[in-house]
Amino acid sequence: MGYIEDALSYIKDTLSHYLSNVFEDVVLELIPKLYEIGVVKTRPIEIGKWWYKGEEIDAVIRDPGKSTTFVEIKWRELDKEEALNTFRELEDKAARTGLMSPRNYYIIVTKKAPSDLEINEHRVLIDLKTLNKLLSE
Repeated sequence: MGYIEDALSYIKDTLSHYLSNVFEDVVLELIPKLYEIGVVKTRPIEIGKWWYKGEEIDAVIRDPGKSTTFVEIKWRELDKEEALNTFRELEDKAARTGLMSPRNYYIIVTKKAPSDLEINEHRVLIDLKTLNKLLSE
């Protein structure tokens, strides 16, 4: 119809938002596989989102009475400070859910993550490159 520039502009403006939704859906579908390979420590008996008064957690994985994993999914590159802040925010939101268990884990899945961030058994940071490597092994 002759609006090629308008169409291209629209695609450029909305593509990242679209991809963030797709990325979130893909990560949610991969949760059972991530449990099988040991990335997710909680047996995925219950999986869902959590939201309350404008706050959201992208995925909460529960084995009721045993463990809970809280997952934040970000379609962007995080630097070290942003990753640490995201972990703190996720832990704060998790504490307000009423879904805490004897063992709690926190996972951030992002487009690109810093390689020098100290991680432990309860905090896991995964980016696309790492995710691809884990799933292809």
